[in-house]
Amino acid sequence: MKKMIVIFLGLLSFNAYAYDATRGALQNDPTLCQYGYNPNCGSKNRSAPPTEIIYYNVDVKVPPLFAALAFSSQASHIAGAANQDSLDMAKKKAIKKCQEGSHNTPCKVVIWVKNACLAAAVGKIKEKYILSTGGGDPGEAEENALQDCRKQGAKECRIIQPEVCSIPELN
Repeated sequence: MKKMIVIFLGLLSFNAYAYDATRGALQNDPTLCQYGYNPNCGSKNRSAPPTEIIYYNVDVKVPPLFAALAFSSQASHIAGAANQDSLDMAKKKAIKKCQEGSHNTPCKVVIWVKNACLAAAVGKIKEKYILSTGGGDPGEAEENALQDCRKQGAKECRIIQPEVCSIPELN
């Protein structure tokens, strides 16, 4: 009889080490629904296990965008066009806008950019005003225009055309 009790306790101890964590109290834990461990979760509450996100290195061709500024020295008027599909279109639109705003005085393109920003400043040398332009990355064009104005020896340099950018965006 002692032998039977020892065998019975031995078998009982084997069963204790084979505990399955997905049974018992844990099987009712709602946070385990997403992993499929809780059989009491309805199909509405069950979501797929987390998936791995894979990023592929793909070259995407984005068409360039152009911007241009045109200036009428007779009327002291500046105008521009941005986000144009071609350089020719940007120049033509800038000249057209400049002529419309300057009552059809002659206008000339003073700066153009591709996938960048541009700005213009004016300064005074003796009694004559000069126009300066600047281009570059976003946040740089106005400072570049002011620096160009100062390099020419002008005083009282100020922005007359705030920064305008023509930069393609990926959707």
